[in-house]
Amino acid sequence: MMILSFGGKRSMLSPIDRLFYTSNFSDFLFDNLDDAMCLIDVNFHVLRVNDALKKIFNTDENMENMFFGDASKCAHFARTNKACGEDESCAACAVYTGAVQAAGSGKKISRISVPWEYTENGKKNDKYLQFTFIPLTFFNQTCILISIHDVSVQEEQDRLIKELSGRDSLTGLADRRYFYDVCESYFRTARRGFINLAVCMIDIDSFVSVNDTYGHKAGDSMLKELASVMEKSIRQSDFIARYGGDEFCLIFQYKKTADVLFAVEKLRGQVETHDFVYKAKTLRITISIGAALKPCHSTDALVNRAGRLLRAAKEKGGNRIEID
Repeated sequence: MMILSFGGKRSMLSPIDRLFYTSNFSDFLFDNLDDAMCLIDVNFHVLRVNDALKKIFNTDENMENMFFGDASKCAHFARTNKACGEDESCAACAVYTGAVQAAGSGKKISRISVPWEYTENGKKNDKYLQFTFIPLTFFNQTCILISIHDVSVQEEQDRLIKELSGRDSLTGLADRRYFYDVCESYFRTARRGFINLAVCMIDIDSFVSVNDTYGHKAGDSMLKELASVMEKSIRQSDFIARYGGDEFCLIFQYKKTADVLFAVEKLRGQVETHDFVYKAKTLRITISIGAALKPCHSTDALVNRAGRLLRAAKEKGGNRIEID
């Protein structure tokens, strides 16, 4: 047991107390943290790293200039072997700019998440790392403690939630809310004169009779299959969404009015001749389409015009196209 003398008196320390009085306590603490940690000075020289950081980057190599060297795939460092920040391209590096902001922010803690390429078992992969920059001042000298977490799982979950939040759960198409977001973007581009924009409202003729005769499950099955048929029929530049119930909405870019008429007639014909199979029964349906082409003052006005044209098509017997 360690014995210390204070003013001529001797004191016996427990193993835990003794640890605090040893010169390597900071080493012990730093290296046994679960979080990946790195300490740099304001000139971006790496002062210390811990074992957890080596693990997160899958390396046992010398960690000097770790963040601003091979591990970050820094082209400037690989080419010149010079310090971080000495090239104009460094301004585009999220880790570098995060450290710069932390160095000049006093005590403000900042956090960023960035994609990170790494190689494991000879295969290149990407993961997301979250960097937390913590400015520290000791005896008027500033250092930056950087904490790193692998947040790949959280990023993937957030991406899926964001993707699913704009999707119709039955058909997998975009939902009405997401449709309006996309339509607004197309509309602004069209108003600047870069594209011609058509909005087409699509509705199944006599869909109520399908539900009444075969049941709602048959109707759901038909909606899913119809969505697939229409997705395969349109171009990659077109955008289709489920507007609600048995209504769908298509955003269409075109050069000539004839292009729109050809495309929607092709879509109408493919649906008319498609065999929808449910429980060994083959069903046929038709659709009506209203296509609004004339410029409007808003996306709502364009969609409403397409809706009026759709109603006109249905009033004339259905299985037809009304185009303005």
